[in-house]
Amino acid sequence: MNTRKTMTILIILTLMVSTTGLWASGSKETHASQHSNASSGVDSDQDGIPDAAEQLLGSNPYAADTDGDGIADAADDAPVSAENLFSSSSQIPMPLTVADIRVEDNFKADDHLELTLKNTGSQDLSIDSGYLTITDRKKGSTGKESYMIDLSGLTVKGYRKQTIHFDNQAKSGHFPGNTNGLYRTAADGLTFSLTLYSEGFAPLLTSVDKAPGTAEVAD
Repeated sequence: MNTRKTMTILIILTLMVSTTGLWASGSKETHASQHSNASSGVDSDQDGIPDAAEQLLGSNPYAADTDGDGIADAADDAPVSAENLFSSSSQIPMPLTVADIRVEDNFKADDHLELTLKNTGSQDLSIDSGYLTITDRKKGSTGKESYMIDLSGLTVKGYRKQTIHFDNQAKSGHFPGNTNGLYRTAADGLTFSLTLYSEGFAPLLTSVDKAPGTAEVAD
């Protein structure tokens, strides 16, 4: 862990300790629950940064490398600002359409980025990777996050649909989503832009806007 990151985390942990009594004095159960990880020192992704510190840093407590750039959060001075290292020289259109994409009003689930892909060809299609940017429409480039996403193992069968979720759940079709990022913290309107890559095909770009207001806890 680099010196700058270490000092930042130490300062955060000091603040956590000094305010633990204030958190504990809250009268509402939801207030206590919101800060429970701070007092217990939980580190869900075992990256050396407690979940409560990740909340203040804006990084994902469920991924040791939040932006997927190959630099662990503990050593990354910009843990939500990955450059797009993916590329493709192919001009062949990907046999894939986006049947649905949403970041709000998800069906029977907390709100998160969710999209349904439809394979328009007869052959199964493997999706290798993705590049996601989230931009605050008021702040522009000064309010932007970017993530490289490993989608290896994702296959959309011929003439079939496949829904994928960015919600940190550990099961097929589910991938990391930063619970401490702009989605959960920004009150301005956001634009999500996702580029998908599959070997031998041109990239597929899709986007969706989120209305102003922080994400709902649940529908």
